[in-house]
Amino acid sequence: MIKITENLRSTLKYAYENFKPVREKYIENNIDLNNVNYLEELPLISKEDLNKYEFYEMLAVKAETVSRIFTTTGTSGRMSMIGLTKQDWKNHVESLKQSLIRLGACKEDIYYDMIPRTTMFAAYVGYTAWEDIGAAVITAGLLPVETHIKLIANFKPTVLFGIASFILSLSEKLSKQDKNRVNKIIVVGEVLDEFTRNKLESAYGCQVYSGYGISEVMTANECKEKNGFHVKSNEIITEVIDKDEKGYGELVYTCIGREAMPLIRFRSGDYGRVIEEKCPCGCEDYRIQVFGRKDSMVNIKGKLVDINYLKSLIIKEKGIISAKAFYIKGEKTEFIIKYDGNIDESKLARNIKIELGVTPKLQKECINYCQWKDKFFQVINDNNY
Repeated sequence: MIKITENLRSTLKYAYENFKPVREKYIENNIDLNNVNYLEELPLISKEDLNKYEFYEMLAVKAETVSRIFTTTGTSGRMSMIGLTKQDWKNHVESLKQSLIRLGACKEDIYYDMIPRTTMFAAYVGYTAWEDIGAAVITAGLLPVETHIKLIANFKPTVLFGIASFILSLSEKLSKQDKNRVNKIIVVGEVLDEFTRNKLESAYGCQVYSGYGISEVMTANECKEKNGFHVKSNEIITEVIDKDEKGYGELVYTCIGREAMPLIRFRSGDYGRVIEEKCPCGCEDYRIQVFGRKDSMVNIKGKLVDINYLKSLIIKEKGIISAKAFYIKGEKTEFIIKYDGNIDESKLARNIKIELGVTPKLQKECINYCQWKDKFFQVINDNNY
């Protein structure tokens, strides 16, 4: 249970008095903040709750004090708007900046940003943090592959930022000299599995890190340990709800000191866990691990299986090249994994049984890497298989 401190109580009071989604949620649930001692006593707030309101009616500050406005699709798929004051934006940028510095980012870097220039939050917070560090910033955005090749050859970036699959495909057309100049790659937009990370690191000869962000809450990158995202406890409280026996569940965030949109117990829709142990990198902030979206969970023979975790188990198997998984429903219910490579089938099947509680049938078959990445898991009826 998370006891409500004086600082947290101040945030709750501010949110209740100024933030309409929180106030109406608490009135609806007969919440008296004077009688609340633990954070878990408060109701959860979802993206759907926020979408009930028009943008300006849910701001906790006067409209003229809003400094930045972004759009996000988030968990619901519906486009919504996010407002930030100057201080909110400063906190976002500073948090990301510190995570970049932990990766060795410096003013001598040349940062090549391949995220499209849109009204989406992630398109701006990254290059702003790099500007604060003092690095040269190239906001390339969405361009033809040939144009990217020319720009990279001319500007000689040391850092690449974008979608993992695109950066990987780009490596096939870049010169060895251009790839060797890159000293780090940061990817966003999709969960970074170890197979893709390894292929990127092999292609470019540098370290590859995952970025994580929720527009309403936070942004961060992995540290050099590549084991979770550091979160400042004085700015964000992270809970895990609907936990399984291993402590994994949906991540829920409470923002401390947020001005424009002070979210309390916000359901992220992300599936993960909190790591309390101190990170070997030396950073004192606690960490979160994110395994994917909650909607990436599937029910296989009565067991709830995380597709991304299944994928990570397969990737770890020595000798694996690629794989695809099928859950066939009907009279002949089967869980099948087709794979390419030379592996110990019994060992992999045993590991999946231990970790996920289901036993797969393994079939060796040539699987194209791109097919694996884009269509790793399929649920089909037995008469269509």
